[in-house]
Amino acid sequence: MNKEKIIVLGGGLVGGPMAMDLALENRFDVTVADLNESALAELQARQPRISVLVEDLSTRATVKDVVDGYDIVAAQPRLCRAKTRPAPPPTWKVGPEKPGATQPMGGTRMRSLEWSGSFEKNL
Repeated sequence: MNKEKIIVLGGGLVGGPMAMDLALENRFDVTVADLNESALAELQARQPRISVLVEDLSTRATVKDVVDGYDIVAAQPRLCRAKTRPAPPPTWKVGPEKPGATQPMGGTRMRSLEWSGSFEKNL
């Protein structure tokens, strides 16, 4: 049985657990690419079936070279966004009072909060 080759771009809070889960499947060969050598070492210590690549993924050319030869590429949306298109600044918007909202002890009716933006820094 041929194993599918998967590369996970980034071994942090999103990519690390993703790679750990994928490495549990015998049908995958999992590689994680990241610039953070200590994060890669920790991943490999926790799951020896994970291969690692120390790479700076900040340019499209590097990403293109790194993913060449893999069957599946897993990446966070932040790595797919162009540098020239920064995300709009995050904002909070207070919505209208919810119909039928109960009045808490403080006397203020419940209102909805809507988040618009990203917690991620732009590349």
